[in-house]
Amino acid sequence: MQVLAAALVMVSLLISRYDYIIGGQMVPLFKGTWAPELLVYRPSMTEWMLFLMAIFLANVVNAYGERSLGLSDEPAQ
Repeated sequence: MQVLAAALVMVSLLISRYDYIIGGQMVPLFKGTWAPELLVYRPSMTEWMLFLMAIFLANVVNAYGERSLGLSDEPAQ
């Protein structure tokens, strides 16, 4: 259940950040210029690959830290 809760939190944070960033890019800075009311934006393949690489790297660093620091070991008594 903890893994499910952590995954839901990470997905909701991703959605909120994505909405915040894309929402800021869709509204033109100067009203009345040549730009339409809302601009169209879709992430490119490079941006998606950078996103996947960031997730992979975060998981690799986490796994290395758990293994090298022995975080799942029983405490010494």
